[in-house]
This record gives sequence, C-alpha cells and structure tokens, in this order.
Amino acid sequence: MTGDGSPGTSFTTLRSYTSGVDYATDSACTHICTVAAPTVENILSGATVVGFRFTWSFTDGMGGPGVDFIQEVVVEGPVDGTETVDNTAIRETHTVQNNGPGALDFGLRKMWDWQIGSDDGPYFGDCAAPTAACDRSMNLTMDGTMDGMYPAVFIINEDPAITSCPPGIIPNGPDCGGAPVYVVAGTVAPPSSPSPPPAAPELLQFNDWGSLDSVCWQPALSDDATCGGGDTAQAYFYGLTSGTAISLAAGSSDSFTQWIVAAEDECPDIVEPEPGPSAIPTQGRYGTAVLVVLLIAAAVWILHRRITG
Repeated sequence: MTGDGSPGTSFTTLRSYTSGVDYATDSACTHICTVAAPTVENILSGATVVGFRFTWSFTDGMGGPGVDFIQEVVVEGPVDGTETVDNTAIRETHTVQNNGPGALDFGLRKMWDWQIGSDDGPYFGDCAAPTAACDRSMNLTMDGTMDGMYPAVFIINEDPAITSCPPGIIPNGPDCGGAPVYVVAGTVAPPSSPSPPPAAPELLQFNDWGSLDSVCWQPALSDDATCGGGDTAQAYFYGLTSGTAISLAAGSSDSFTQWIVAAEDECPDIVEPEPGPSAIPTQGRYGTAVLVVLLIAAAVWILHRRITG
C-alpha cells in the first residue's frame, strides 16, 4: 500500500526539456490536470475491469508539439478464481506520444511511496535475498556508479531480519525482527519474466518520501528508513538530464513499464528474475488510486490466508 491510502503521495513527472516544463500527476510542479483533463478508460479481461488507462492530451509549452501522455495501471493475471501472488501482478506503464510538429526531448520520473501495515518507512532490498534490506537512501544505476548497481527485482520490507546494504554503505540501524506483515516485490530491469519486460531506468533512487515529494525531479538523499517508522519512497528516472534526454520525432512514441506484487515473505515467481547474471548491488558507496486499492487488497488476502490457514 502507499501513502496511508492516499494515491496523491505517489505520482509521475513528465519533464519536457523542449519547453522546460515539468508536468506531474500530483505535486508542486505544473499539475497536468490543470493543463488537460484526462480521459479515463476501463481495461478489461473478458467482462472484468482489471485496470484503468488515463490519457492527457496537451500542447507542450507555448506552441510546442502536441503530446499524449498515457498512464495504465492494470492487474495482469487470471480472473477465474485461481489468482495467487505467483500468477498475478500489477503493471504500470507510461507512454509518451509526440504528435508533432517538431521533436520532443523529455525525461520521466515515477515515484512510488511505500507503506506496509503501519510502517511508512520500509527498507529497500534485493529479491535475491528477500529477508535482507537496507535502511540507507541510495542512488542506484545499471553500471554501479554512484551508490551501486540496482537489482533486477527489488523487495520492500518493513521488518527485515537482516539489515544489509551494498558494499561500502554502512547501515544506520539494527535488524528489525524478521516478521513483516507482507513484502512488496517489484521489477527494475531485465532479466525478468513479465511481458512486456520492465524498462531499465537511468537512475533508481531510494529516498526519504518528503524529499522526493517536495521537488519535481531529483532531490538530495536523506535517510528515513526505520523499524516501524520513518517515511520512504523510490523513484525511477528515465532521461535524467538534458544530455541523456529521450528524443521523440513527430509521430513516434516510447513506453516505460514496471511490475509490482505483494507477497508474504519472498519474491513471487511472477516477478522473479529469469536465469542470468545477478544484479545484486556489488560496488561503490556509490499510484494512482487503483494501485493503492490493489496492494491493500493483496495484503488483506495474505492476512486472511494466514488467519484461516
């Protein structure tokens, strides 16, 4: 679950390097809903609504290209009563379509605010070792620059049995006991089993939620993961700087997908990395309302199974 049931605590920023405007689904930046009211479509699996598609259509800046910004939040998996954490996951996909005229240079930031049970400051870890997690804020990249490499699949754990950080990063606090209400597992980059595969970000930042919430783009790091307290979040950055901006010619588009699932105490099969080189950090010091509801539902289902099992 995120943000104590308030989806506004998790939001997406579309940064236009063409116009210099940051459009956000909810923040102190230019609120995209004040620029264009979204169209909302149900996404169906048979006759069952399994998600929603939001589309904002607007002109970037003063006389810039026309843009369609699309956000999909969907439960992927069976809808016949056989649903489990190992065959069902939540997919979030953002698509940027440049309708022209002219090119669009942009970056994308997706921030997820995590809360598990009453703990708003859970830790960040690797799916390869789901009982261990780190309580330090970190900037993680594919090649291990900054604070280390990001894992292909992460774990968010509010009560890790082992406080463990990438080499060179010293944990702040002790172990938390090892009995989480549930854990959240999510993708970062291939190899990963879901399709479409997750889009590898330029930067994955685990940070204090207040720091990420108060700015449109990349804040400084501030530690706030604690046993039973604090307030943490994470953000994916694509096109982090103007030098690495994503450039779309008129008539072209690009999409960015990530997957998440709530589970009892391990990395579920559906998001488990495919066999291949490990992406465990090895070096360096260096939603939307439906997302909230679905994660809460997953947690309730898990607790129900524990009580009745």
